[in-house]
Amino acid sequence: MSHTDRGAALGALTGAVAGGAIGKHNGNTAAGAVLGGAVGALAGSTIGSSVDAEIARNQALIEQRVGRQMHGAVSVQDVMTLSQAGLSDEVIVTHIRTNGVAQRPSPQDLIDLSQSGVSQSVIQALQTTPPPAPPMPPTVVESPRTVVVEQVRYLPPPPPPMWFHGHYHHGRRPKGSSVHWGFSVRN
Repeated sequence: MSHTDRGAALGALTGAVAGGAIGKHNGNTAAGAVLGGAVGALAGSTIGSSVDAEIARNQALIEQRVGRQMHGAVSVQDVMTLSQAGLSDEVIVTHIRTNGVAQRPSPQDLIDLSQSGVSQSVIQALQTTPPPAPPMPPTVVESPRTVVVEQVRYLPPPPPPMWFHGHYHHGRRPKGSSVHWGFSVRN
């Protein structure tokens, strides 16, 4: 989820709560919540978008100064290279926090970082930033199975014609005839 998406979601939630409270005071809670949610989503999206743009600018600056793309978790060597390229501490710390660390620095790594001129704030960011989260396994979605339901009605045959000649002839139903209902399910 990008910062824009997170900002929009958080802004919508905060705006809806604040708008609902203001709307309740004015006698229209629902309208206040809807309006507050819309304004909050717009504001949060704008703020998140600016954070995404700042991260992209920092990444472009890193790639320009270092001369290569740097994706994935940050290593101790990456931090030394970024520092020697003259990038600001803020840019390096943002890169570390955005991408995570490949491995926690060892005591010897800390000494090497300090001796190569890396600032204490960058070293601290390297120590406190967790490694990137492993990617989520893909979600397996089962395709829906088609179920066909049939309803079959069995009706008895029509009774034989009744002839009335003053009395009732052959007007009985055939023995064993009845109405049957059923259904079946096929996969």
